[in-house]
Parts: sequence; C-alpha cells; structure tokens
Amino acid sequence: MKRWSCVLSGLALTAFAAAARGQPPALPDGLRNAPPNTWVRLVHGGFGERTSPALVWLPKDSRFLILGGAMQMLTRHKPPYTEMTLNLPPCRWENRFPKGKEGLWGEPVGPSRAPGFSGSYYRVAMQDEEGNVRPYLGSGYDRAMYLFHNFAYDSDRGRVVVAWHLGEFTAEYDPAERTWQVIETAKDVPEGFWDDFLWGAMCYDPVNKEVLGGRGRWAYTARTGTWRRLSFASTVLDGPRAAAERLRLRAKDLVGAARSRYYRSETPEEAKLQLGRMAEAIANDAAALDADLARSLAAAGRDKAQIAWARAELKSARAAMLEAAGRLQDKVTREAVWKAEDARDLLERCALSLATAPPPRAWSPMAYDPANQKIVMFGGDRMDRLLADTRVYDCPSRSWQLRRPEVSPPPRAGHGLAYLPNSGKLLLVDGYGIGSRGQSWVYDTAANRWSLLAEPDAKRPPLTGRGVYSFLPGPLAVGPGDLAVMTSHREGSGITTWAARIDASKLDPAGTKKLGVGFLTMSTRTGPMNPRYYEQTGPPPDPAEEDRLKDLPVNTWVRLSPPNNPRTNRAWGTTVLDAARDQLIQWGGGHAAYCGNDVLHYSITTNRVSTGGYLPDTALNWDRSMLGPPMTTTFAGRPHTRHGYHHYGLDPATNNLLTYSRMSGNTFYLYDPHTRGWKGRFGRSFPDNYQGGHNFTCVPHPNGLLVWATPRLLLQLDAKTMTWKELPLAGNLPGMRVDCHGMAYDSRRERLLFFSMHLKGDVVAYDMKTHQVKRLAAAGGDKLPVFLREALYLPHADLVMAGTRRALEDGSICWLFYDCARNAWVGIRLPGDDPLGNDPKVQHGVSLGLSYDAKRKLLWCADDRMTIRVLRLDPKTADLRRLAEPTPAKDSSG
Repeated sequence: MKRWSCVLSGLALTAFAAAARGQPPALPDGLRNAPPNTWVRLVHGGFGERTSPALVWLPKDSRFLILGGAMQMLTRHKPPYTEMTLNLPPCRWENRFPKGKEGLWGEPVGPSRAPGFSGSYYRVAMQDEEGNVRPYLGSGYDRAMYLFHNFAYDSDRGRVVVAWHLGEFTAEYDPAERTWQVIETAKDVPEGFWDDFLWGAMCYDPVNKEVLGGRGRWAYTARTGTWRRLSFASTVLDGPRAAAERLRLRAKDLVGAARSRYYRSETPEEAKLQLGRMAEAIANDAAALDADLARSLAAAGRDKAQIAWARAELKSARAAMLEAAGRLQDKVTREAVWKAEDARDLLERCALSLATAPPPRAWSPMAYDPANQKIVMFGGDRMDRLLADTRVYDCPSRSWQLRRPEVSPPPRAGHGLAYLPNSGKLLLVDGYGIGSRGQSWVYDTAANRWSLLAEPDAKRPPLTGRGVYSFLPGPLAVGPGDLAVMTSHREGSGITTWAARIDASKLDPAGTKKLGVGFLTMSTRTGPMNPRYYEQTGPPPDPAEEDRLKDLPVNTWVRLSPPNNPRTNRAWGTTVLDAARDQLIQWGGGHAAYCGNDVLHYSITTNRVSTGGYLPDTALNWDRSMLGPPMTTTFAGRPHTRHGYHHYGLDPATNNLLTYSRMSGNTFYLYDPHTRGWKGRFGRSFPDNYQGGHNFTCVPHPNGLLVWATPRLLLQLDAKTMTWKELPLAGNLPGMRVDCHGMAYDSRRERLLFFSMHLKGDVVAYDMKTHQVKRLAAAGGDKLPVFLREALYLPHADLVMAGTRRALEDGSICWLFYDCARNAWVGIRLPGDDPLGNDPKVQHGVSLGLSYDAKRKLLWCADDRMTIRVLRLDPKTADLRRLAEPTPAKDSSG
C-alpha cells in the first residue's frame, strides 16, 4: 500500500506540474515545420544588447519572459525595456511595461521611453528618477548587472527571484503585477556570501518552498525574506574527505619541490630533502586512510558507494605515489615530476568522491525534476579545469548525492539545463569546452542515465559559443510540449534567440558511446597554462648553462634565449630575484594580457623557464578586466591575477614571495618558491575603499620586506610573527602615481631612496635608524623624465639604476643612474641588445623588471614576455655621459 501511495503521489505531482506549465504557445511556421531536435534561429537581437539575463516560462501568459542582464552603455543607444516577453508566431520580443505605462513608456516593440537613472556610469540602482522601483541594467565595467544563472521561478507564488551578485542584493519580480521588490531583509548576509554567487546558479525547490542558490549551499525563504547556509555535515565522510585533502596538499607541495629540484632552483637546505622518502610517507598515509575507510563501511549507510569510489581512487593514488617515490630517489627527471602529479590528481579525485556538497564551480546551472523531487547539477568551470560530474540534490532530505552514471557528457561549463515536462527528463545544451560541434544530452534522473540526443544537424556549432574570454552564458527555458528556448551571446555575432521542439525519445546511442566520458572526468587547459608544457620538448635542464655567464662582456646588454619560453604577455609588472635559489620570479598580467595566476620561474643556473606545482586559475569573463573578478580568492584559495606593478617582492628573511592583492581581499598573499604554491592570506587588510593599492611598492631588506604604501605609511614585515609593522616617519614621503615612482634600498648607508614624478628629478632619503625623511637636492634631476618605477641599487657600483633612459644630443641613448656618493644623476651608454630597443624616443617600459645578482655582480632584466637580458656593469670603464635636454617621452610595453 505504501509503495502504491508513493507512485500515486509522484503521478499527481507530475500531473500538477504539467497543468502548472500552462498551454503550449502557437509556433511560427519555421519552427513548427522543422524536424524535432532542430535548433531554429527565431530572433537575432530584439531584446537589446543585454548579456547574461534570466529566461523563464510564464504559464499564465504562455510566453517566455526575459529580464535582467547587463545592458552597458545605455547612453550610446536606445534599448528596449528591461522586461520583455517572446511573442512566438511573429518571432519578436515585446516590451513588458508596468501596468499603466503601456504607450506612455513606449510601444510593444522598439526603444523604451521609461525614465532614466541618476548617478554615475558605475552606479547600481533599483529606482529611476521618478521613483519607480526597477533595475538599472546599464551599470558598467566591473559593476555590470550580469545575472549568470542566479534566478529562479517560484512556481508557488508566481515570482522570479534574482540575486544580483554585483549589486549585492536580492530582488523579486512579480510577472502578474509587473512590479519589482528589493528584499531588504536578504541583505543581512555573512562575509563571503556573495563569493558563492559569482558565476552561480539558483533553482526553486517546491518541496520545501525555498530557493536553492550559492552553488547549492544556500537557501532563500520567501516567507522570511532571508538566506541561510545549508549544512551537509556527515559523520562518516567529513573526516576522510579532510584527510584526503591534506594528502592532496602534501602531494601538491611535493610536485612543486620536485620541479624546483629538476630546474636546480633550491636553497642548500632544500637540496638535502629526500623527496623519495616524502613520497613514501604520503603513500603510507594513503594506505592508512584506505584502512580507515574500510572500517567505516559498517556505519556508512547510503554513503557506501562514495566510500567505495574513494577507495578505488586512493589505491590508484598510492600506487602512483610509490612509483614516484622510486623515481625521486635518484636524479629527478621530468617523468618523476609527472608521476607525482598523477598521484596528486588521483588524491584530488578521492577527495571529490567524498564531498557531501558540490565543490565550488562557475557557470553550472541547476534544474528541478518534479517527478523525482530532485535538483540536478552537471559540470562547470573550476577556474583551472572543466568538470563532468553529476550532482543531485534530494529535496525531501535536503542532501546532495554524487551520481556515477555509466557515461557522462564531456566536461563543460556555461551550458543550458532545463526539465522537459513531456518526457520527464532533463535537457543539457552545449556549453564551452566541447569543441566546434554542438551537443544536446538528456538525463534520466531515476535511471541515472545520460544519452546524447539525436539532432538532424549533426554539424551545428554550439549555440553558446566556444570561448572562455568574454563568454557569458545564455539561459535555457522549456515550456509545454518540450519547447526549448535559449538565448546566446556569441562573440562577434551578437545576441540570438533559438528554439527547438525536443523529442527525448530520439537518441544517438553511437554518439553517446563515442562522446561519453567516465566518472569524474576533468579537462584541463593545455599549452603554457599547463606546467608540463615547459618540459615536453628539449633536453633536461643543464647546470653547465651557467658557464656562459663567465664570459659576458662588460657594460653591454646580452640577451639569453631559454628554450620552451612561450613568451606569454604578462604586461605591466616587474620581476624579482630569489637569490637563495638562483632564480628570477615573475607574476602578474591581467587586463589585456595573460590572465593565469601561475608564477613564472627563470633558473639562472640552467637558463630555463618553468611554472609552479598547480594548474593556473583564470578569471573567466573577468580575464580582460582591469580590476579582476569581484570575489575574494579563486576557488582554490589563490589570489587573482592582475597587473603586478611593484606589488610583490621576495622577502630575504623567509625566502618567500609576498604580494599585495587589491582585488583579492585588499590584503597580502604568500607564495613559497620552493613548493611553487600559494600558502594563503596573512597580515593586515586594507579598507575596501582604500585607494593606495595600485601604488604599493615592495623592496627587499635583510630584516624583512619593505612596502611603501602611501606618503604616510611605510611597512616592514616581521618574519617571526608574519605581521606588518609600521615604521616611524619623521616627515612625509613623496607623492605616488602608478608607474611614476620607485624605491631602492641603499645598503651602504642603511637608508631608503625614493623617486617620484612629484619630485621632478629630486631624491628623498629615509634613514632606517633615525627615521628622518630628507630631500637630497640631487644634481641633474631637472633633466629626468617622469617614469621612475624601476629603481635598483647596485652595491658594487654605489649607483641606483632607474628603469628609464634618454637620448643624448648626438643621438645615442644612455640609461639613467643616480650616483649615491656624488648625489647626482648620470647617464651611461650601454650598447648591445637593449631591453627597450633602438628607438631613442622610447624612454621607458611598463613591464621591465630589474634585479641585482650580488653573487655574480650581474644586473638581470626581464620584460613582460620573460625575455631575459643580463648586464655586467663596470662603472670604472663605463661610458658615463652628461645629460642633455630630454626629448618627448614615448612609452613602450617592453
């Protein structure tokens, strides 16, 4: 009797859901006559140049509704209204004005004449100039009003709930009344809440009458107008998962340390570490964890499947780590490094198998299956790889389950996902990461089976586009009769509305077998974004390469050509010397340059370029943003890439790299050059409105890294406590401006020297003992250009080299130096392969990094493409010149 009541309950729910979806709309001839599963282009444009909007089916209207999304630069064109519905037979989007505003604010089709919004281009507003509550979608740049998939149709109340990440507020739209309401009580959320909604998704749970959001970790209750964090604690899985994650982190550090040994970039103490024994210890602890998992099976209940999957991954990881241990006992080879990487990745799969909630991801929509009372999530972008896991949320128990279907669609993100009411299955459409051919899949929740949908046009391109940069997802919605509608924003081709009549019974078994992938398959980016790229070709690193430095000519720039250097553009930054490990380190890029957050290492000993012990994260559609994504850290807890300027430096006391990140929490991050990995945030944070971030300048000091933060703030790292102490200032430091100020440590006199465009060629000194600030009235300063970001003290010459130069009267070029003993500026002609080229009008570069190698008495220069040049400066024989009148400055990116 109980079984039959469950069946009847399910049938009743399905019938109710079908009735609630309303009547099928009339179709245009092109769509009605097209074969099933054929995507037909209905409208090109029509709802304004908006990106990443919400799309839902309105049962009472029998229309699709579009709302929200970013409509930047509203002042440059006349867009339609912010809410629109799709009139299918004529294939057009029509304005859905508030009641009483029809005709007054515009016609059904065409530009809107609604009141404007006051304030700046970057404002976030929910009230127009006449006091009407509605969203301003024109907010620009990093404040654009993208919705991603953060919207859900509350079928019980007939409301659309949206969470605007960039405005940090929750709102509801009532389609019947055509009104907006900002939910003030939903603004009371904890720190980090909105990080879970960037690139996020929402879905209505009718069983509990709440909206699931924040990548499935938060629930919104309309009755109280509040969000609450859901708990998925498991006494069986949480402990082993944490243990597996600790093993993965140890394996990650081992990979980085092995790579440092491979390239000969270790301190003497690090070179003594027995990497093989470290690998054996990880393998032994993996065996102990496997034994713990075996003992927990008796109390596992429904978690038994996940434990079994985790144990299989753990056994494979242990075998790979033991093989790596054997290879790491002797001379480290690339194969040894790669085998350790394999073990690390298997340990990650083990941890993922034990997760009780979906790990963080981007652009992975959720869809509700009413017949089974479950919400389904598939795949997504983890910022360093694409996923292909199937996660199912059981609404009655409020719990997530990891599914293991026989095959899954290939890894992807930015796809569409929606429930098909006629077939009772879920439809997945396209996404990026799948290549040049579009794919539609259907998922049977009850049978846990994915199948490729048979499409008449087997060669159609993905509706969602193919790239990551500038990519924004197009929403998918399904109406009665399994009518699917999807909007897409493909770069270079505008915004298009597509529709298809889906027949989920027409499957492609051969295609399913060919394209389907196995459990927890992930795809990673290739080329320079994979650390193995630097090791795939050519001979292994050779310490004999250092011999070439012995015969360098004096006072002449010499260019070195390390093999496997991809010359990725990491513009607008510097390079620092890790003297203890004989390597140069470069980090940065962002905006219009390379956007991975990996760190480049150049081994002076072996003349080789390499990266770290992890796959770099990207900022997805914020990769081209000046400020980066509006979230604290990446999903892996690493800082986001941005222009490096002089924000980072190597601390001699700890031999670690420290960087300030304005976009990643306005605080400092630590990078271990030995294990080649980020170790998290530390030290003080600055207010969100702090304006000094672009100007931060770091310089190494034996007692701790120094940071010139503002004209009134000078910091030094206390290596013992890893905290920043504020140094006393008896006077003001000079003003600062991006790329136009620099700082150098004069070790002979225990002072800091400051250079700034505001000084007009003069120099300011700060005495580290007395804390006095003094202008030096440097001779010849009136002849200097304003660009003085790179300032490098050369102890053997008692000179400060500025990263700038100027032309002499005879047409030759000289680099500028500050003579500390004479308190005067001088020029030195330096022939050879000049880092700034041969054009005398080019006076500086925004991407040069200068480093002094005291061990070899060499000056190293690296540009934004890690082009390496070296200089042996001999001041006694150098061609010193008096400064001539400056020529008009011309910038160079290096």
